[in-house]
Amino acid sequence: MTFSQPAAGGDTFEPKNHLGRLLLIFPKAYDPAMKTKASTDPTAAADVDLIIVDEPGPDGQPLFLSGARLFGNLAKSVRNDLGGQVLGRLAQGQPSPGRTAPWILTNFTDQDAAAATPLLAQYQQGLFKPPANPMAAPQGAAAPTPAAAYSAPPYQAAAPSAAPAPQQWQQAPAAPPQQQQWAPTPAPQAAATAPTPPAPATAPAIDPGLVAFLQQRGIAVTPGMTQEQAAAIAAAFQ
Repeated sequence: MTFSQPAAGGDTFEPKNHLGRLLLIFPKAYDPAMKTKASTDPTAAADVDLIIVDEPGPDGQPLFLSGARLFGNLAKSVRNDLGGQVLGRLAQGQPSPGRTAPWILTNFTDQDAAAATPLLAQYQQGLFKPPANPMAAPQGAAAPTPAAAYSAPPYQAAAPSAAPAPQQWQQAPAAPPQQQQWAPTPAPQAAATAPTPPAPATAPAIDPGLVAFLQQRGIAVTPGMTQEQAAAIAAAFQ
């Protein structure tokens, strides 16, 4: 068994936007005293399908409104034709004192009937359809799964020989370096007093990938910086 998704509400019909147009109306239901937000007094209302014969829609065909609602005199004009069709041209009648001019349907002409006849046949054949229901999904289609949140891999110290990858420095696991407090300008070591000071030890080279990783984040690698210090700084960005 298959089920249909709930359909959206009916299309909106604003008479002021279609004054003078030829309307082919298919009444579906009628309420002589519907309560609305627009008035404290109940008003007549009719639910209809509607083809505006001489006004093209977005697809170039006559504009079709499904499940539209007519109020007042327009609703009363179609109340006796539920399940049938009514053809008329939208106009405004004479206003009563203190009221706006009512919307009315005037009689159609032979030319109007000739224009509406092929559209009546197309409607009866089911060629006029409401817009596709956006909530409906193809039968058998899998429900979409939410995208997993991206999590950056943790920083790992690496062997100097590993090739760096763009934007994320990763190397083969090694013994975790001792965390140190890194200062942009290390304080110089006091020289030991000795008759013959030993030659300064050459600091081991820092992995080029780690250097590039720090430079991409605005950290300058100073000559006295060690591999362990550089790795500790890089870990702070993870």
